[in-house]
Amino acid sequence: MDATENELIQKLNKLSPEMREVIFWMTDNIDFVSRICRGKAMPKENWEKYMELAIIKGDNLGIALLVFKHMKDKAERESGVKKK
Repeated sequence: MDATENELIQKLNKLSPEMREVIFWMTDNIDFVSRICRGKAMPKENWEKYMELAIIKGDNLGIALLVFKHMKDKAERESGVKKK
C-alpha cells in the first residue's frame, strides 16, 4: 500500500459509518452517479441551498452527490469543457 492509499484509508476511517456506506455505494455505482450528475454546472446559490437542505435532513447520499457534482463541475470548468 502506498502513501496515497494510506491517506485515503485514514480519511475514510474518520467518516461516520453511514457516510462510509454512501462512499462505497457511490464507488460501486460510479457510472450511475456520473450520469445523474451530468449536464450544466449547478449555480453556486443552488448548490448551497441544496447542500443546506441535505445537511438539515441528514441526507448523506444527497451530501455526497452534491459534493461529487461540485467537484465534477469544477474539474470541467478548469479543463475548459463546456456542457449543454
